[in-house]
Amino acid sequence: MSALCIQAAIEQAGQYYLMPLSQVGDMAKQLAVWVKEGLAKQEMLHTVVICDEEGTHQIARGYEVERTCTDGKQSWQERVLVVQSFAFANKQCKSLDERHETSRTALTPPIGRGKRQITQQTDLVSRAEAILKKYSVKGLLCYTYERECEQEEKLVGRGRNGPNREREVRERVRYQITGVVRVRQTITEQKAMAGWRAYATNAPRKRLSLEQGVLQLSQRVPGRTGFWTLQS
Repeated sequence: MSALCIQAAIEQAGQYYLMPLSQVGDMAKQLAVWVKEGLAKQEMLHTVVICDEEGTHQIARGYEVERTCTDGKQSWQERVLVVQSFAFANKQCKSLDERHETSRTALTPPIGRGKRQITQQTDLVSRAEAILKKYSVKGLLCYTYERECEQEEKLVGRGRNGPNREREVRERVRYQITGVVRVRQTITEQKAMAGWRAYATNAPRKRLSLEQGVLQLSQRVPGRTGFWTLQS
């Protein structure tokens, strides 16, 4: 719904829109830049507060960025609300911690009967990287592994043992992960990005403040289109 042609149609009709921006591709990179700028200049961030029967609660914080949009036929000014929902941030951080623990368990399974041992280094690395990718923790966890080698002497052929009996030494190799640690700096940086979204509106500040926009967004009903048109 955040397609430029839809925004242009609403603007041309003299109406206002409020809609979430995509979190993929170039927009995801741009959002990361906006968030870092906001965190670097805390004075830019405005806290959104609600009051209910239980008291006063801080539900979000954010700031605005202005930009010019054009579809080739017309141009208009757009405000981007860069907002962090505290509830959404807590949910994402909790999910990240849970995925860390799940990944740790998957990377270091207990040794037991019936457990197939990994005998090739490439197999161990491939399986470990697949686990990190599955739980979206690649770059957030580091693992170490070791090579174990047991040697066993065997008689060659049939017959009794003796001093002149031919023997051969067989090796049994096993690779296993010995430790999993968190990359704390990277995790801290990712948690700082949790809960942030960008929303676009062409409504003037007098018609829709950042605080009003956040409250409007927080009241969205699941199953609807995900954007709002405001009467001018």
